[in-house]
Amino acid sequence: AAGEVVHVKVLGLVCDFCAKAIDKVFMETEKVESTNVDLDNALVTLNMKDGQVFEDEFIKAKITEAGYTVENIHHQLEVKHD
Repeated sequence: AAGEVVHVKVLGLVCDFCAKAIDKVFMETEKVESTNVDLDNALVTLNMKDGQVFEDEFIKAKITEAGYTVENIHHQLEVKHD
């Protein structure tokens, strides 16, 4: 079973350097399987490892620290375990 997928709309993402900075911030946490930064749509996708999650506040803080603004965050495929 895969972990959840988080889509983050980020203002200010305009170049490959931006994409690499965002990628580095989240890959350092060891909770993320992979990231994808879609510059055309200013969308960061975080593919979480199984059982791993980020709170929205953590995501916002990391992106803000990197110099960008979060417009919205959408979680999908969140698996609930009883």
